Amino acid sequence: ESRLVSTQSTGSYKMFEPPVTPPPDEPIEMPTPNIFTIAQIHELHRNLKEVAPSGYISLDMLMEMFEPPSFLPEIWQNVSYQQLEEMFSRHLCETKYINWRTVLLSCILPVPLPTQAQLISTAKQYRTIDKDNTGKIDMAGYAQGDLWFGTDDLMTPDGTAKFDRLGHLKTTLFSLLCDENYKIEYTDFLLLFSSDPEPGNGAVKALAVMTGDTVVWPQYIETPDPPRSLNKRAVTVLLVQ
Repeated sequence: ESRLVSTQSTGSYKMFEPPVTPPPDEPIEMPTPNIFTIAQIHELHRNLKEVAPSGYISLDMLMEMFEPPSFLPEIWQNVSYQQLEEMFSRHLCETKYINWRTVLLSCILPVPLPTQAQLISTAKQYRTIDKDNTGKIDMAGYAQGDLWFGTDDLMTPDGTAKFDRLGHLKTTLFSLLCDENYKIEYTDFLLLFSSDPEPGNGAVKALAVMTGDTVVWPQYIETPDPPRSLNKRAVTVLLVQ
């Protein structure tokens, strides 16, 4: 509230505005040894886009970008040249080049994997937003969709705001996958997240995205066996293939 202050020397009054309390600083995501921060993902995206604007990069050039020293998480500082080669060779296509967006998607883990119902719900929302049935939506339309990420608890017990990683991740995914017109093919986007540690579940999720209806694995078809050892790295490969 404004305050009325008397000036004794002149007998007049002046109106003073009280000092404005500055808003609290935006929470910052603290680096961890084995998970990419949102800032690190954006930095890697900028670097890849600069050296390979076509979206495809040679294996050797990609490996150079991940060699230490770098701005990447601590765990990457101890990865050998041979390990990098083995890891990125999985992404090679017939042209002997790598779609670096698939590598970026591997770096965003951990990401909650959606259920079949959540994929169907999101697909229906985007198809409703896409009134012209183009198969694409812009950032405004993308933001209207309720992804399956949910929300983290953004407050600490003492009332301090925490970094909203999932909220930032939703925006980051759009920037990684949008085309030159800043639109995203939402069906392809949802198919990327149809992957599942159980191969049979991944198949029915993908069918559900395409059809918009719940799909049940036929009882007369044997469900594929999942890999015996399915760690985070394996889930990464499943996610981007």
